[in-house]
Amino acid sequence: MKHIKIFYLLSLIYFPLQSAPNEDIENYFTEIYENEKFKFLECVGGESLSPVDEVNKKCKISSLAKDAAYFLFENKKLNRYDFLGYSEQYVPLYKPKLKYPQNALSRGIEGYAIIKFDLSLKGETLNLEIVEGKCGNVRNPFAKFEDCNIFNFSAFNAARKLKYKPTEFEGKAIETKGLLHKFSFIMEDETLSIRKKKNKEYKQVVRAIKNNEFKKAIEISEANIKHDYIFMQLIATAEYQKGNYIAAKDWLNKFKAELIKEGRYLPENILVISYSTLISSLFNLGQYAQIIELEDEFGRYIKDRRKYDDLLIITNFYFGASYINVGNINKGAYYLGLAAKKSKSKVQSDYIDSVISQISSYL
Repeated sequence: MKHIKIFYLLSLIYFPLQSAPNEDIENYFTEIYENEKFKFLECVGGESLSPVDEVNKKCKISSLAKDAAYFLFENKKLNRYDFLGYSEQYVPLYKPKLKYPQNALSRGIEGYAIIKFDLSLKGETLNLEIVEGKCGNVRNPFAKFEDCNIFNFSAFNAARKLKYKPTEFEGKAIETKGLLHKFSFIMEDETLSIRKKKNKEYKQVVRAIKNNEFKKAIEISEANIKHDYIFMQLIATAEYQKGNYIAAKDWLNKFKAELIKEGRYLPENILVISYSTLISSLFNLGQYAQIIELEDEFGRYIKDRRKYDDLLIITNFYFGASYINVGNINKGAYYLGLAAKKSKSKVQSDYIDSVISQISSYL
């Protein structure tokens, strides 16, 4: 496949705009959705099962279908009931307040646990099973999650108390098997605390960057890294503003490594800006494969955390363009389409559409 080279930097100038989805992308994902739905229904109906048995048959929904559903309908959790029109999906009625484990709270640990269960005719949970427990910063797009069981007991107890309106077929309740529920344990967002009482120096650097005094910002930061490695992030920001993308990338990778090693919790906006700057630096260096290596973290983050949609428009664009440059049209179209849908300026929208037009013949 011919690669389409895209090297331009998208301007972050904002004008009020009501963006309409790009028609080529919209049609492309509509076709994917319908094709994947057909394949799923073919799997379900391939053994001449009764409709009740079809509801519980283990036919997988493809990642292509999930991407299409998220793009078209912002459906984060596409499931079989979206494809099976004759059954009425179960509906959550009651979710108990989640009890944060004290030993996790006191140690500043976040994470999640996934519980698998069946749903009875009365909408009660049965046959509960812990599928996965992970510890990690849910608000950090850099986060690496590790296996842990600290949240399992609390999640299991909460799952026992869940109440649903049961799945129905032809007006009658039926059992549903193998449901999954993810319980996330998230503390309140952190306030920024600079170590060794270096708040004054931190503010000086922020002010210097704002005034385009990048040399001053870097000098103050370098003198204070030994006190708090958050100054690495400020050096990276200054280097990026200077157009020194290699230095920005290197400093952000050092900052990321320190965060992962220590498990420190910082305000989410700092983490998101750092992540976005790293992706932008890699893109300007043409290091598309390195961007794609970060996609698993980002793909989860943008669906679970909507607070920073505006900031991550440009990041969606860079992921899309990177996938196009390595020849993956499906993923490229997905991220470019998300960037187009969420764009808040005419400059952004027109430019993204111009890039999409370059790949429209491949869709």
